[in-house]
Amino acid sequence: MRNRRLFSFIGVLTAATMLALAAKGGAGEVEGKVEYLGDVLVERVLYYTQAWGELGIDVASHAPNVEPSPLKIKDQQYSKGLGHSPGDILVELDGLYSSFDADVGVQAGVGDVASVEFQVFVDGKKRFDSGVMRVTNPAKPVQIDVAGSQELRLVLTDAGDGIIGDQGNWAHARLTRDPSATPRPRELGIDVGQFGRLVTWDANRTEGYQLIRVKEVPAEALFTEREVLVDEDGAFTVPVGESGTGCIGFQWLERRRISQLEVRPLNEWSFSADDVEAQCWMEDKGVGSPAGSPWQGHWETLEVRIQEDEKRWVYIPRWQPKMLGSVGVWKIRLVFPPSDEPIRLSQLSAYTVSRWATVDLFVQLDEAPPGEYGVVEVYNGVIVGNVSGAAHQWDLSEPTTITVRYSLPWPLKTDSTVLRFKLPEGAFGVSVNDVIANDCVYVEHAGLFVAR
Repeated sequence: MRNRRLFSFIGVLTAATMLALAAKGGAGEVEGKVEYLGDVLVERVLYYTQAWGELGIDVASHAPNVEPSPLKIKDQQYSKGLGHSPGDILVELDGLYSSFDADVGVQAGVGDVASVEFQVFVDGKKRFDSGVMRVTNPAKPVQIDVAGSQELRLVLTDAGDGIIGDQGNWAHARLTRDPSATPRPRELGIDVGQFGRLVTWDANRTEGYQLIRVKEVPAEALFTEREVLVDEDGAFTVPVGESGTGCIGFQWLERRRISQLEVRPLNEWSFSADDVEAQCWMEDKGVGSPAGSPWQGHWETLEVRIQEDEKRWVYIPRWQPKMLGSVGVWKIRLVFPPSDEPIRLSQLSAYTVSRWATVDLFVQLDEAPPGEYGVVEVYNGVIVGNVSGAAHQWDLSEPTTITVRYSLPWPLKTDSTVLRFKLPEGAFGVSVNDVIANDCVYVEHAGLFVAR
């Protein structure tokens, strides 16, 4: 009887312990959990580039529509890892991990001509360089402390002799969770919707124009969007097509890597946030322009995570591997189901994965008569403290200082912040990243000096 009670007590204690661990995410979830990059590609990789072919997830890199080979470095085969051709892979860490580990080397069987070099950067600082590696070299281990770091960048170079045969493997590439880490997620940043056009499209039209180089482009293929009218208070109504579906979104003059779309409803609707479909423009290659264009492509439905409260609906895209291989998107839209009531919004916002910082900039003109004024506006940034956030006017006979929120440079070169000066003699732009990199920029023809 005593043993039965003892076993019952142990069983209750064990169950309670398991429940407590489950409430915390489980012991393996908290302490030293290993995450292979191939398994968390969608969640952690911000983008990747390849000189040729497709990124191999747990297989070697390969040409499109070709059966990939297993990951193999010399005589060692691996079940996990990333097969890469010259390019880079940017991984978001958010301060959650303690270490990055991998075995690196050239894919077996590619031939003697292949030569690559593996490099690892943590928050912009080089932490590993393999030197030139060839198919005859065994794998080299990579063990890097990344505690408290924000970004991990994996670079594969062609070793300076071209990309013929170059296939490099980040075998068993993995991150280990830091159980003591305090998450430091990426800041939301600046609404980049203000730097694009708020437009609508025919929601039923999902394909772009399939043109070739020698064929004339019809006007209807170039102008598929229409501007959305905005009220004086900034509110607007989502345009509705013949089928009753509403459609609204942004179109930019540059590609953007969108991290979040935010909708602020003004009235109640008969549908929920789950009924709204987020779509992005994917460029079609090989139809006139080798890399596609804002006109050559198609609308593709995005898998999204939705956050909802009384004031806003937030759509967070889960960029799939093929989408991560692109620089970003020219345009993005939301498609609303038919509604008995007008779909009124107070705001539609878009945010990107770029990181942002603040800098004080000193601006001075060589010579200017009193009473002449100039204006500086900010593209892909804001002037901190200004009511409008984007423009600053000053007397050109005196120097001025402005505080600018700007995007930090990164390999994709998107969202670059530019100061747009409008002076009596003309207009021009100055890159904030150029000022940061060189401490100052002098525009000789205008006699304008910008320094930090």
